Amino acid sequence: MDTLALRSEAIKKLSAYFSQSFLTTTRFSLLNILLLAGFVIPLIYISVRAADDDNLFDSLFICNPYIEQIVPSHLPSNTSCQPVTTLHPSDIQKGIDVSHYQGEVLWHRVAASGKSFAIAKATGGENYTDPSFTNNWYGIRRHELIRGAYHFFYAGDDPEKQAEHYLDTVGQIRKNDLPPILDVEITDEMSPELLIEHTLIWLETVEKATKRKPIVYTDSAFGQEFLTDPRFGHYYLWLADYSNENPPAPQAWKKKRWFLLQHAQNGKVDGIKGNVDLSHYRGSLANLKAFIQQSNL
Repeated sequence: MDTLALRSEAIKKLSAYFSQSFLTTTRFSLLNILLLAGFVIPLIYISVRAADDDNLFDSLFICNPYIEQIVPSHLPSNTSCQPVTTLHPSDIQKGIDVSHYQGEVLWHRVAASGKSFAIAKATGGENYTDPSFTNNWYGIRRHELIRGAYHFFYAGDDPEKQAEHYLDTVGQIRKNDLPPILDVEITDEMSPELLIEHTLIWLETVEKATKRKPIVYTDSAFGQEFLTDPRFGHYYLWLADYSNENPPAPQAWKKKRWFLLQHAQNGKVDGIKGNVDLSHYRGSLANLKAFIQQSNL
């Protein structure tokens, strides 16, 4: 018998022996038991902890320093609040807001000037569209600035039609864009009650359509006198105040702080002819982006 045949015969005998061996059978069984246990035990643990984990996730109620938050009804009123991010008040993110009054904006030069964000006027009332909006909206994004779009509110116009006009004009608001913005700075000769009612209708309509928590723009005096309903505190505040570096928020936001501050109307920025409004966010760029993400509902 040649060498190859001898080897083959030996392998067959060894295989037959070990296939009948208790030791091999035991090893095989132990290996499978260990593998099975490693798979099943975690599943059992997960199923046992599922209810506890649901309660744990629910209890991580997110804090937000800019808006009032209602604790969900199924949670206890003393639910703990976990901060989303740590603010860095020494950091300032600078931005501008523009409309057709600024003419053609050279956005590459604005971006190079150190600005972090820019906000463009989109619409006003039921049918006005700013003629520079499309160029500004895409120019801001093209040069990698955080962008936002605002609607100038007329309380005497139908708030739902105003909301629809804004939504149709702006189109998609991306998750890394600023939330929808409502500019409320005139009464339009309407009563305070009607102003509040119509403003809230616009905010609720746009929030529902975009799944974003909108921003309310107003100045300190107007907000304090007219935007008195505490429900406004559930929305972000972009406050205009040109005389105070750190103005208090109007009464509706008394427990919170402004999100953005418009601090000048006569700013000079490379890439823009003439004056432009200047605003800032008090915090790091990472903070700003984190709160933009949190505005996504």
